[in-house]
Amino acid sequence: MVIIMTFSACHLASGWLVLLPIACVGCGGQTTTNVDRALTQSSESSGTAVSPPIEIASARQIITKATFNAETRDMDGLSQALSAQVAKASGFVANFAEQRYAGERRGGTWTIRLPNSQFDAFVQWLDKNVTITGRELSAQDVSEEVVDLAARLSNKKNTGQRLTKLLNERAGKLDELLSVEREIDRVHEEVERLDGRQRFLQDRISLCTITLTVSTRINAAIVQSPTFAIRVSETWTSSLSALRDCFEGFTLFAIGLVPWLPILSAIGYLFYRLAKKVSGMSGTFLVK
Repeated sequence: MVIIMTFSACHLASGWLVLLPIACVGCGGQTTTNVDRALTQSSESSGTAVSPPIEIASARQIITKATFNAETRDMDGLSQALSAQVAKASGFVANFAEQRYAGERRGGTWTIRLPNSQFDAFVQWLDKNVTITGRELSAQDVSEEVVDLAARLSNKKNTGQRLTKLLNERAGKLDELLSVEREIDRVHEEVERLDGRQRFLQDRISLCTITLTVSTRINAAIVQSPTFAIRVSETWTSSLSALRDCFEGFTLFAIGLVPWLPILSAIGYLFYRLAKKVSGMSGTFLVK
């Protein structure tokens, strides 16, 4: 009841709302006043001050979105079956992207548009044909925006019609006519913008959007306890590998030591002479 009363008030005041944009566009105060007066007189004489009532939909306007993550064993088979199921539900695939991972793993992401009446049946089909690992559902109520857009669009169209009629029926100064034409262009742009937004919402309301991401399932390897023979073989192999690594390490150490032999030999000889000299001095001291 509150909504109906609100929009009735808007329509009753539409004759006055038409005058406000023109007051801001006029080239001068006197020109704007003349255009306003002419438009008001035109409205009164034609009896179009009150817009026809807008039909407001009582049903809620809902935008439905869903996201599913799933796994499958046969990606090619699923892709064909999915295309057939979407076509059967009178929907279409808006986007598809394929991913290829290391090995034989593959993945795919579908963006699907379906009529809302086919949503539940499609989800049941998914449950039977893939393993769903995650899902997210959302419903956005845009009823208020739809009603508001309808009211604004109706008012703007009515304003454009009245301005066009005023431009065609009345003669005036050049600056007044240019002001009206500029206002008509501005109103038309606003009508196109509102109409585009309205069509976008209607598309999202009439068709739900489903994002499906599927990857191939990887079978987990069966882990078995190794037998005694296998353990002996693994121990012998690891021991030989450790022995080989030790020999290789010693060989590399010896090779790396070769360039240092002259320097190490010189240092060793100096230590030997120094030690021998110190030993000789200690013997002399003991004899004395």
